[in-house]
Amino acid sequence: MQIAPMRAELSAALEILASLFYRRPDADQLAALAEPLSQWPELGSQGPDQARALATALSATEFEAISRDHYDLFEAPKGRKAYPWGSVYTHKDNLLFADSCRAYQAFLREQGMQFELTANEPVDHIGLMLGALAHLVAQQQDDAAQTLLGEHLLPWAGRLFECVQEGASTAYYRALTTLTESLLLTLRDSWAVPVRIIPLYK
Repeated sequence: MQIAPMRAELSAALEILASLFYRRPDADQLAALAEPLSQWPELGSQGPDQARALATALSATEFEAISRDHYDLFEAPKGRKAYPWGSVYTHKDNLLFADSCRAYQAFLREQGMQFELTANEPVDHIGLMLGALAHLVAQQQDDAAQTLLGEHLLPWAGRLFECVQEGASTAYYRALTTLTESLLLTLRDSWAVPVRIIPLYK
């Protein structure tokens, strides 16, 4: 895939995925997905088919089930099924704000990027990282985008996606994960990004 001709579409797709992972489900937000999913750009050979699968899963699932699944996967104080923060996977004691999170914070500072967060939360949340990647792509900062992918996101994101696939009770979150992982791997292959291999602990 050639990145340059698809830059605007790629950034918009990443923004959508970022919001779906980061925000609690909102009925209006999900209703507004129908159009962008039906027009999903040709980002990889399977992208449009996977977007249609997500749209099908969304239309077939009650909002309450999606909301409950989001809580069980990402928010439940006990028994959470898929932690959305990178350092949970990269630290041997599964700690938040651990070394990989601090390294990512330093990377963001180097890029002049910061998030206005409403709570003291780690910035290595999958949704926030997808949003940062969208920004870098839109700004044509491809070297930084490749560093984010290979050094900070892909080393652990595959394990998160596995946890979602294993723990989700709705086809919606399984389809969302499939679409997101496919797009990230398409970017990896298009840019020939080397992915840092690290031990994972969850």
